Amino acid sequence: IMPAPRATNAPQTEVLPATQASPTGEPSVQSLPQRRTPWFVYALIALLSVLIGGGAMALLKSSSQRDSVSPAAPLISNTGGNENKQAGVAQNQVASNSAASTQATSSPSPANPAPTPQLVGTWQGNFTEANYKFQITVTFTPDGKSKIVQKDSSGRTYKLSGTWRLDNGLIYETFSNGTSAKGSIEWIDIDTYDLTIIDNGEPIDTGRKRRYHRIGPAQ
Repeated sequence: IMPAPRATNAPQTEVLPATQASPTGEPSVQSLPQRRTPWFVYALIALLSVLIGGGAMALLKSSSQRDSVSPAAPLISNTGGNENKQAGVAQNQVASNSAASTQATSSPSPANPAPTPQLVGTWQGNFTEANYKFQITVTFTPDGKSKIVQKDSSGRTYKLSGTWRLDNGLIYETFSNGTSAKGSIEWIDIDTYDLTIIDNGEPIDTGRKRRYHRIGPAQ
């Protein structure tokens, strides 16, 4: 059995710092070993990345929704403006029509209205019927009485009196000799009319037309 070695005063080996190079200029083999990053650090970084990415997506989505909703306000405003404009146009049109109607209603009547033909007065006509020439002068008075004077080319004169009535363009006459007559009147102007005989007791005269001209007032 060999005895255990005794302690000696052998020189100790010098340990270089980790950041100090060896005398040969190469890195010291006695540098401290590098530490590995724990796995939970990577997990924490990944979780933070997910949270940051989710928040960014939420912000983008919210901004997009605000952009899509915000144009609605001008559309509503424009619609209201168009409705108000249309209502204003309708009110102006109603006011214009009302003013035109008021003006038409308040317009004065013509200064010189066309006179209504009046049968009252003295009328005369010259006729030739069946080679017989004659002249008739008839007077219609306001009280419904009439006087007739007939003259032929030979100078003979016939007088007759009676009554007259005008109804819807038809004249009805009765005479002192017991006869009657009916005819229609067509006005040419206020001083001229055509008399068409409907019935005067003589069938040959039915349908004859005689034109009379005003020669004076009722006498």
